[in-house]
Amino acid sequence: MTTRHKFTALTPELYDYVVGHGVRRDEGLERVERDTEAMGGVAVMQTAPDQGALITLLVGAIRRGSRLATAMDARGFDSGIARTNARGSVLRRRDWLYVAAALAVCGGATAASIAAGTWAPIFVA
Repeated sequence: MTTRHKFTALTPELYDYVVGHGVRRDEGLERVERDTEAMGGVAVMQTAPDQGALITLLVGAIRRGSRLATAMDARGFDSGIARTNARGSVLRRRDWLYVAAALAVCGGATAASIAAGTWAPIFVA
């Protein structure tokens, strides 16, 4: 399979449809386009409508991220003060038994592999 099968050819008709239906027109961008067209052949738009939509999306994402960071700071996240837990975690006997059983299974599997002659360590220099 070649890479040409992964892409749709962007014909002028398809481009007009995508720009007309898939890009929300920004009032500021429309004003800049009108001003640029009024200058005649001296100036041309450096950003296509679909690229303008991408820039709008990126700016919106950065703004939302900034607002989220501000909100998290206001609620005490990353304030330098240690946060508390509702309930502290305590390792109990059954937790230690589970860890010991898991280590025993790993050790047994390794020992069986070595005994069978199929041991192949991953990190060998």
